[in-house]
Amino acid sequence: MRFILLSTVLFFALSACKKEESSSSLTGTWELRQVNGLQVKGASPDIPAGQGNIVKISDNYFEKYYGDKLVQKSTYKVEKVNLSVNNDVAEYKITFDDDSYMPSYLLNVEKKKLTIYIGAIASDGVEEIYLRK
Repeated sequence: MRFILLSTVLFFALSACKKEESSSSLTGTWELRQVNGLQVKGASPDIPAGQGNIVKISDNYFEKYYGDKLVQKSTYKVEKVNLSVNNDVAEYKITFDDDSYMPSYLLNVEKKKLTIYIGAIASDGVEEIYLRK
């Protein structure tokens, strides 16, 4: 009887310790849904789903697609930061190992939303907002 009781308690205790995936992880596939900065007057900053504007972040590569066409593929390093940008705070700086045109971005992740800051909006920069696919 003790063995059954102990086994049952042990089973439930181990089940409760199941590791959860972090929803704030950078890795994954993200779809562009909004662009802020450099707006045309009266034009919506919203991007409809299914346009092929994707960012894929794996453990090894950062890939960016516009209209399903690969426009950037780089290895990278991520640094935890706390930098003010566009009335927000960027949590990460991603630096590309082999891209001299765009050497780094500032990033912020909130649950299923990834914000990429490419410069400051006040200096003709843009803020790209992606949702996890």
